[in-house]
Amino acid sequence: MVSDKENLKPDFIGIGAMKCATTWLSECLRCHPDIYMSSPKEIHFFSAHYEKELEWYLDHFKESDNFKIRGEFSTSYLPNNEVPIRIKETLGEVKLLVSLRNPVERFISHYKHYLRDEKLVGNLNLKNYQKSIEKYPELLDRGNYSDQLKKYIENFGFDNIKIIIKENIDSKPKEVLGNVYSFLNVDSNFVPPLVEKKVSPGITPKIQLLENLRKMIFSLAKSEAPWFIDLVKKFRIPELYRKLNNKKTFQVDLEVKDKLYDYYRNEIFEVENLIKKDLSFWKR
Repeated sequence: MVSDKENLKPDFIGIGAMKCATTWLSECLRCHPDIYMSSPKEIHFFSAHYEKELEWYLDHFKESDNFKIRGEFSTSYLPNNEVPIRIKETLGEVKLLVSLRNPVERFISHYKHYLRDEKLVGNLNLKNYQKSIEKYPELLDRGNYSDQLKKYIENFGFDNIKIIIKENIDSKPKEVLGNVYSFLNVDSNFVPPLVEKKVSPGITPKIQLLENLRKMIFSLAKSEAPWFIDLVKKFRIPELYRKLNNKKTFQVDLEVKDKLYDYYRNEIFEVENLIKKDLSFWKR
């Protein structure tokens, strides 16, 4: 019965953005002794799985009784117009986390992600850029943060949303994480062991077959044996894999960067005004 699980509702939700250090943030939250994070990281209940019962969603938090707060992180929530209302109607005044980065760099990281998934091929030159945005318009759309954020601000208020800048994570991770912990009302002095590490950095695989095999194994393990993923991470096997199967030859043409900076110029100003932060390091 859902009524028996009302106390399992999450206290906070990470909503995005994709390719903005959300895996690092989620893992740092998971390390905190007061915080229970869902497994898998991305449940996508309020976006892709909203047809499922609320009980299915709450089951992801059934082992959270001994923790002060609980949460999840699904990057599909930020760009989905229906999600803010769904979250509000289901969870009420929940706290939200959102991580943003230079949208140009986010685009490039997303493009590389699609290379690994074999949705795209080749370096990011003008020809491939045009093909990519025609076939996958979300590559550009995901970086249009302002309209996406406005819908959450309208529903939850600015004070209930913690906006994290990925470039600040790169330069001062302990300070950023302490502020996030403080926002969630847990011990802000706690420092997780992976605070200075990159979590799940992207690669361009040398051997695509190995990458496909890795994704298949991890996809199966997420649903059938989550303990296996924890074991693999414990022995740092993902780090070894990335070293061995990283091509390291991906190139981005300057003309493509010029186009991206032109495209996002006004958007960056919009985001600056909306979140009241200096984002001059996103400009050129």
